[in-house]
Amino acid sequence: NCQTIHIAIIVENTRKMAILLKSILVFRDSPLHFHFIIHSTDQFVVETLLNTWELPSVKCSFYPMKNVSKMVSNLFKLTLPSILPLSVEKVIVLDSDVVVLSDVHKLWIFFDILKSL
Repeated sequence: NCQTIHIAIIVENTRKMAILLKSILVFRDSPLHFHFIIHSTDQFVVETLLNTWELPSVKCSFYPMKNVSKMVSNLFKLTLPSILPLSVEKVIVLDSDVVVLSDVHKLWIFFDILKSL
């Protein structure tokens, strides 16, 4: 399947987020586009990590989380429609402390099934 799967991650902990990314990448078959909502101090760390992995069929976009304490950063999930580009019609939102144990494409398809009901 060549449909790009969009995944938004509110980055609160770069170490946990790295584990999440590895778990997604191990099982993935489809192209991915990660949308990181991130504090500017953490963006360099994530960019460096992703550049060293040299991942084919993976795109990344970064959206700054300015003047927001880490405690309320999860509220950004509610504002994703206004943060992400209009071209992103569907997105899987994951917390940075999640581990994925299967291909996210299965979840992507499941949302299509729910939409058709």
